[in-house]
Amino acid sequence: MSNVLTLLITDVVDSTQLNDQLGDAVMAQLWGAHDRAARELMVTWRGREIARSDGFFVLFDSTSDAVASGTTCRANTVRLTMSACVMNEVSLS
Repeated sequence: MSNVLTLLITDVVDSTQLNDQLGDAVMAQLWGAHDRAARELMVTWRGREIARSDGFFVLFDSTSDAVASGTTCRANTVRLTMSACVMNEVSLS
């Protein structure tokens, strides 16, 4: 019997544009908060980090854990990004 695994790939869409708008210092803080939150979700939902770029590759033993982690990660990323934009008076277009 084979073990079915689920690979979750996340990506922060338009991260280069966001970096241009927010600046390197703010973006570094945003990446730090993003990465901490994503890694906390990996622990909560039993994922294993495989690689990191402007998102993550995460392996799960359970598809439902991958979906729950991905859904929460997306909500967290939107919240963090919007907060950074509001605090820095940046409008996303």
